[in-house]
Amino acid sequence: MAAVDAIYVAGAESLHQVTDAIADQLQVPVSTRRDLPFLQVDERTRIDLYPDSDYPGQWIAEVYHAGEVADRQALARRIYDHLVENTDWDLTLDSDDAADIIASRIKSHTQ
Repeated sequence: MAAVDAIYVAGAESLHQVTDAIADQLQVPVSTRRDLPFLQVDERTRIDLYPDSDYPGQWIAEVYHAGEVADRQALARRIYDHLVENTDWDLTLDSDDAADIIASRIKSHTQ
């Protein structure tokens, strides 16, 4: 399985709200597969969005990139930074290629 970077979001009203915030930033349309949204950034990069089955009210955005790990991590970081600057959501940025959580911001919500 391909490595992935993930942004965990709590405090958003819906998966639709998270999807729209990321799609607007990247200026890409929202597509759906099996009733779940995804963003096709380019031919090598996709972002899958879905509810976190372990934590109701939390959403996950997974960044996949068929290329350099640094490129995938830079895109995930750019999305995370955009959400930090433009929302009051609790956010965590994680990567399969990192030993620990890369970044976390708890602003207004708790689990």
